[in-house]
Amino acid sequence: MKFRPKRGRIVSQNSHLIPSKVAPDAVPHRPHDIIKGSSPAWAEGAAWFYGGVGYCGKNAVRVGGHCACYNCRFSLDYFARSFAPEVRRYRVAVLDSAGNLILRIGSYGNADDGVPLIRSGGPPHPRSIGGDEVALLHGAYVAAHTDR
Repeated sequence: MKFRPKRGRIVSQNSHLIPSKVAPDAVPHRPHDIIKGSSPAWAEGAAWFYGGVGYCGKNAVRVGGHCACYNCRFSLDYFARSFAPEVRRYRVAVLDSAGNLILRIGSYGNADDGVPLIRSGGPPHPRSIGGDEVALLHGAYVAAHTDR
């Protein structure tokens, strides 16, 4: 989700999960936007949404957990493009500043597959994985450099 500074919030009827609790008579009259744990929530003031990013699917509150160690970090470049890890899909989505998908980078693989990103590393004769030749297994953290 993209929020403009100080113009958005996430609300829910379950205050221990979501920062802003909403009274029952003030619940938005539309389907919920997100679910955290088993509690529905609504995003107010979001400029855009893009689903499928990251992975946060364990330790539900109903079974006593609050930790979600599987997470991700997206990155922005100098053109305001978002590089968003789609961890469970083994790729990175590249979005323009309006949240539109430009392209996806990567496919399932590991260091022995595909063309290495850094010329000094990787095997001498990698197997081709096809597509863009970027092999990913758990690409949860990305960084962007506009000139590279």
